[in-house]
Amino acid sequence: MISRSPKTVADSFILARLSWRLPCILALTLALSATPSRAQTIGETQFSDTTSDSHSDELSRARSTVEKLFERSGNMVCTEKVTQSILDPYGKPNYEEHSLFNYRFEADSGGKSFRYVETRERLQAPYRDTGRTLVLTDGFGNLLLILHPAYAANYKFEYAGDENVNGVSTVRFRFTSLSGASTPIMLRVGEQNYSVALDGTVWIEAGSGNVVKVSAFSGSSMTELGIRKISSEVQYARTEFNDPQESYWMPDSATIEVETARRHWRNIHKFSEYKRLPAAAAPRASVGNQ
Repeated sequence: MISRSPKTVADSFILARLSWRLPCILALTLALSATPSRAQTIGETQFSDTTSDSHSDELSRARSTVEKLFERSGNMVCTEKVTQSILDPYGKPNYEEHSLFNYRFEADSGGKSFRYVETRERLQAPYRDTGRTLVLTDGFGNLLLILHPAYAANYKFEYAGDENVNGVSTVRFRFTSLSGASTPIMLRVGEQNYSVALDGTVWIEAGSGNVVKVSAFSGSSMTELGIRKISSEVQYARTEFNDPQESYWMPDSATIEVETARRHWRNIHKFSEYKRLPAAAAPRASVGNQ
């Protein structure tokens, strides 16, 4: 079991932890960098949008919605099902492990730093073939920080058309990490951190600012580290809470793929049964997938 104590942004956010066994153990971690940008704090944002006024309004609504979610998402819990796969050359699973967790996160953007707490409590352990190499992934809530006002100066957004996604009318934007800007994504190999540009597409519900889907991939080459590609897709769904009466678009599923010259992994996470814990419940340390 791996545990992690709560950290502020000055320490690091975890977007996804990736690790596998090689002749020596190589640990890879995607983590948010220590500062939102080189000359930027919360409340002092500079938007980098090349869109029309109407489309800029959609981005502004999305930023407000994401900021609200980070402010009010404390004490949320859900059930998480994880399928870790090794794929064959044709993209088909030739080995899988299945796990079940109680998953909890608490996020807060008060003041000038973020606070993020993530907890996993294992409910069902998989059959484990110790001769297999698998990838560990977690921390998907942080992917929304591409739209948080504190990171607005780090990305260029470009309108990419309207699209219906699972019956929801959305406005699609492509985003690109700006050259020279501090990226919120770091790749950690052992004790060494590498800055990773993040490009992709975000689908925003028209008129509301709710994020329906985010697709992202590493925009910079990592071939010198033996990695051909890291990609992720997170889909969100409306979640109703009864006490108090409120609703948010929360992660519904997340698919992460990692490719090297010889190996291809895919992890699929499914989230369900969201609810709030009593406000007095104290957060616990994070527990990894194994």
